[in-house]
Parts: sequence; C-alpha cells; structure tokens
Amino acid sequence: MRQDNEVLPPNIQGLIKHLQEFNAVPMGEMHSMPFIALRLRDEDEDILDNPISVEFKPSFFNVEYNDKIIAICVAQFKLNGDDQHIYTFAYNLKNEAQYNDAFSLLKMDQYGLFLASSANHDFLAYKLEFGGDFNPQDVLKGTRDNASEYFEEEFAVVSAMLIHAKMTPRELWDKLEKLTPLENSWYALLKGEEV
Repeated sequence: MRQDNEVLPPNIQGLIKHLQEFNAVPMGEMHSMPFIALRLRDEDEDILDNPISVEFKPSFFNVEYNDKIIAICVAQFKLNGDDQHIYTFAYNLKNEAQYNDAFSLLKMDQYGLFLASSANHDFLAYKLEFGGDFNPQDVLKGTRDNASEYFEEEFAVVSAMLIHAKMTPRELWDKLEKLTPLENSWYALLKGEEV
C-alpha cells in the first residue's frame, strides 16, 4: 500500500533522491531478508495501490577485459510482467559487500523490495520457488573464483558495456536471457575490449 515518503528516515529519503529510474540498488538485509530498492517513475506510482508480481532473473558473467577477468552478477526485476517496469543492478563480485548482498539474494528463498517514487513508497516481501537443478550461490561463487584481481574502474567499464549500452530495459532483458539462459546456469564467459 502506498505510503508518503515523509514518514521515512532522512537517510532513506536521501537514497530515494539518488535512485535512477530503471535501476535497482541493494539495501542489505532487513528482517533477515535481502532488500532491493527500485525507483519508480512518478507517473507510475499508481502501481503501489495494487498487488505486484515480480519476476527475478540473475545473470552471471566472467568478462575478459584488459588481460583480466571481471566477475559480474546482474540482477533484474520485472514488475507485473510489464516490459516498462524492468529494473537492473550489476554486482561487482570482487567487492565483498556486493558479493555478500548477491549471495544473500541468491539463496533463492525470499527477498524484499522497496519501491519508491519521489513522493510515495511501499515495502513488499516475496517468497522464491526456484526449480532449477543447480545452486545459484554455487554459480555466484564460481564466477567470483574464476576472476582475477581488477580495479573498480575496470568493473565500471565492463558493466557499462554490458548493461548500460543504448538499450531499452526490455532489450537488455532479452539480451541477457540469450547470453545466460537457465539451461546454462545463467552463466556466460565473454570477451570484452576497450572502446
């Protein structure tokens, strides 16, 4: 149910101001479950007045770049099966905090969403029922283990090439679906080069 942002603590109100549309941002764990913040467009905040279904899809990548291997997990959330409501975040798996956030999410048990427009918000909790024949946490760990040491700036370049290219959220969803299908444990090894 829609709630006014003025009831939120100042740090959460500050987070909302810095969230960008279509981006997801991990908030760590709250109530023993990982929480992800999603920034709604103001014109879409009516979505908060109705039940919201979510499709969650991770993608794991080792990307060869500048003679290094970068480890990335991309998490995507699609609300109500609507291609206009797809939100994305790329975890740097060599960043310990981001790795731990991703590991918690990929327990594939439950997670929470914090949905916010500039004026209103809601907190929602979801149970996951994963039917795959692999453990996503193992794929996450393997992706990190396959990586070399690299700088945060190199991760930023590779993640920008991978997910911030000039694509609509739907085009990115489809691209990642092809690169990391469920039958490949949502994993891909890619070669990147400086542009």
